[in-house]
Amino acid sequence: MDDDLGRGRLIFLPLFCTSTQSRESRTLFFTVYAIVVVCVLALFAGRLADRFGRAPVIVPGNGLYRHRYDNPSPIRQSQWGLLWSAALQGLGFGCVHPAVMALVVDRSTRHDRGPALATLMGAF
Repeated sequence: MDDDLGRGRLIFLPLFCTSTQSRESRTLFFTVYAIVVVCVLALFAGRLADRFGRAPVIVPGNGLYRHRYDNPSPIRQSQWGLLWSAALQGLGFGCVHPAVMALVVDRSTRHDRGPALATLMGAF
């Protein structure tokens, strides 16, 4: 299971937390993740993509989002590491999501915009 967590299988996080840490750890992870995503989306993510362009927001945001997958050791060490990973992943996703949605809207025709956004949401 540790290998699956290291490869980025977020679906195994609750099982991992139950077996190695307390059950509250998984609740805290998803709570911190959700709070950070909502704050980033509401405060600055969309404006950054509009001001600086899509790629300058997507690339670093994707790096933050992938950091937890590429470096799962903080999750294994402590609850603070788990919460730090949740915050980094939330910050990355909060930046990537609106920028990618804007990119899809920019590159799709008016007729294809609905199916394009539906495909993107299915991918996320």
